Amino acid sequence: MITPDLLVLDYTGSIINSEGWVTDEGWWTLCDQGLYVKLDGTGLKREPFSITPLFFSINLDFLVASTSWKAVLAYLQSAGTRTRCDPKYVWRYLEFQCPPTSRTLCEGIRLLRSGETIELLGKKPQSRLVSFTKRLDTDDSLDLRAELEKNISVLDLSSTAFHLSAGLDSSLLALLAGRIHTISVKTATIITRGEGASQELDIIRRLSDDAGFDLSEFDFRELDILKTADQLVEALGFPTAHPSHLSRFLLDNELVKQGIGTIVTGRGADESMAGYDWHRNDFSDPVLHQKRVRSTAADDLSTVLSVSGMTLPWDGWRNARVIDLRERIQYDWWTIMESWGIIDRSFSLALDVEYSHPFLLNGLARRLLGMADDSLLKNGLQKIPLRTSFLDVYPDYLLKQPKRGFRFDIGLYLKYLSFDAIMGVILNPEALNRHIKASGVSKMIRQTLSGERNFGWQIWSLMLSAFACDKFKLV
Repeated sequence: MITPDLLVLDYTGSIINSEGWVTDEGWWTLCDQGLYVKLDGTGLKREPFSITPLFFSINLDFLVASTSWKAVLAYLQSAGTRTRCDPKYVWRYLEFQCPPTSRTLCEGIRLLRSGETIELLGKKPQSRLVSFTKRLDTDDSLDLRAELEKNISVLDLSSTAFHLSAGLDSSLLALLAGRIHTISVKTATIITRGEGASQELDIIRRLSDDAGFDLSEFDFRELDILKTADQLVEALGFPTAHPSHLSRFLLDNELVKQGIGTIVTGRGADESMAGYDWHRNDFSDPVLHQKRVRSTAADDLSTVLSVSGMTLPWDGWRNARVIDLRERIQYDWWTIMESWGIIDRSFSLALDVEYSHPFLLNGLARRLLGMADDSLLKNGLQKIPLRTSFLDVYPDYLLKQPKRGFRFDIGLYLKYLSFDAIMGVILNPEALNRHIKASGVSKMIRQTLSGERNFGWQIWSLMLSAFACDKFKLV
């Protein structure tokens, strides 16, 4: 059983709780996670490329830290600390899906970001956040195939399943596993309404037949979406990332029921090999980049939330200049990578399952980012290391397939709910209600249910935020 860690220190260095933590040369640390807290509680640091989240709260009498947001929250509440909903997080969440912020749904709990160091000087935190995706070291000796094969060879395939979409990342890992191991490779995919993995089923089935995969398909076209939302929040804690977090939760939950103990994902390939659409040269323009990664326009946000003082959250957009490829990749490590790190850690604890990310093991991401830009992306061709190193592994039909992944068209599921049911969920907790503009939310729901516009993502995010405020007793 995977249990949450918890570190609680007072500022004399006295230990109130140290579950899961060990000491090492003046620091408390979690083994091999790149997370550190000073023995006397006066500082925290997280190594660059660390993919494990660290949540913390700095109080007058103590510091509490954990890789579980729920564990930090529970301790604060047990200590009598008032835990308030942070409306600025809700704004950022709706605005960007994977928000560029250290805020969480609870005002008193922050996320220590990858590459960040915090010192308490007079108990006032001083933060330093270091960029780490610049090409600091040239790495022309990387044997990507050997590294991935090494990371896959250690897996026990009898209790391991591979996520499988028609993308280059997850498919490659499963194909390599089939070459390395002698037993059948278990793969899993989903069937949903609307756009997403369902549109890739023909390719996934063809690939599975060709490679001899043991493919499991899980059909999620019929869901009690309110019950599912409640279950997702219970597992995740506070909401983050886009609705494919629901795909992951539903799929991984089913895999665990089948006795799977390790789930392999393709996480890290896009962030290490310039795989996202906004890595293309067109998006070096700060305005275009911001527009591309934004999920909800400011005008729409202002009609549903009453939050003041929101400015541009990332320095890369503040000056009229070019945002180079490495800066855009750095943005992804502080947003997408952080959100999915939170999801993986939360699901690991809730479902009692381990995740393996071969593209992120043993410093591989750091070495990939040591390659020259035109070795990652050139003339519109992305993830060049995969395309050049594994031509003998990929079937031609996979290389031509546009990436969809485990998208979840949540708007199609919300249409089965009534207006009153949706509005009732969002307005229920007072902690969120006081920041909601009911008329704007009402209009957004009606336009989505009628098909006039699709605000499914925004409605879903507000619903999850409301469920979380209510479930975790935020005020």
